[in-house]
Amino acid sequence: MYTAFIVDDDKYGLIDLRETMEWEKYGFCLKESFLSPVRALESILTYKPDVVFSDIKMPVMNGLDLIRLSMEQGYEGKYIIVSSYDDFKFAKEAIRYGVCDYCLKPLDSRDANQVLLNLKRKLDLERSNSEETIIVPNDVMNEMTDYIDINLASKISLNQLCSEYHISASYCCKLFKKYFDKSLGAYILDRRMEHAKHLLRTTLLPIQNIATKCGFDDYFYFAKKFKQHVKMTPSQYRNGAAEENDQEPAKDL
Repeated sequence: MYTAFIVDDDKYGLIDLRETMEWEKYGFCLKESFLSPVRALESILTYKPDVVFSDIKMPVMNGLDLIRLSMEQGYEGKYIIVSSYDDFKFAKEAIRYGVCDYCLKPLDSRDANQVLLNLKRKLDLERSNSEETIIVPNDVMNEMTDYIDINLASKISLNQLCSEYHISASYCCKLFKKYFDKSLGAYILDRRMEHAKHLLRTTLLPIQNIATKCGFDDYFYFAKKFKQHVKMTPSQYRNGAAEENDQEPAKDL
């Protein structure tokens, strides 16, 4: 059976969807239902359900943010939007993220079960082809990684990268997982940290400036991430590199 989650801040909307769908009949097991998209994100990344049914307009984090954040952190499952809003802008954005379907509330049982049937067929087909290798020209991957390296000082989003290279968000995430065994967000952070280490070793730029050159507007957030990544502060790393080269350690700048 395929596993499913529901995310909807409306308690009655959540119950309605949960009870309208004939889950088991179409090969699905409804594992979790969430009123909070923040809690849902944590569980999606932990348990990786095959499909998530999500509302769009929710407080704190909307459905599109939930999709984007989960994909950036490596989630490769399917999303189906179930919303009260027949909004072309939302629908267009959802398509960019590779959402399987966009359904309007309230769903009657016939429409709901047709959604499940279509989804099952899609998942069955993908499962049967799961042994096939993702094929992408090496130069495309090289261009994407070069683009990231060139733009480390700027904000780099999943949407931005997909738009630049004309691929879907889900496909982009799968490529980085396949080639680097990490999410796009983790890959970008690794490159930022490597660039920071290089600048700390080879320049006397103030650490605040190095943070900016590596895409961090907040020095303290940069220092926190650097310590998590390198197991020492930027100043400690710089002074340690200087000592290895028999140079006078740089003062904290």
